[in-house]
Amino acid sequence: MSDQQRRYFRLTRAERASIERALHRGDGARAIAHDLGRSASSISDEVRTNRTVARGPARGERAGKAPQDACPRLQAWPWMCSVKRT
Repeated sequence: MSDQQRRYFRLTRAERASIERALHRGDGARAIAHDLGRSASSISDEVRTNRTVARGPARGERAGKAPQDACPRLQAWPWMCSVKRT
C-alpha cells in the first residue's frame, strides 16, 4: 500500500453518533467529514444508506430509496425531512 492510499475503516458508533448530532445542528457533509477526518462522500453515503422512517407504520425502519411523492428533501443532502437545510 502506497503512502497516498489509505485503508478504509468502517465508521465507529461514536462517529455515527457525531454524524447524527451534526445533522441536527445543520452541518454539511464536508464540515462533518473534516471534523471526523473522513471523506465527504463517506459521510454522504452513510447518511443516505442508514436513514430511517421517523413517523407512521414503518417508524424505525430504513427508508431505502425515497418514493417520488415523498418529501422533496429526501432527494438531496441531507436526505432527511426532519432537518432544515441551511
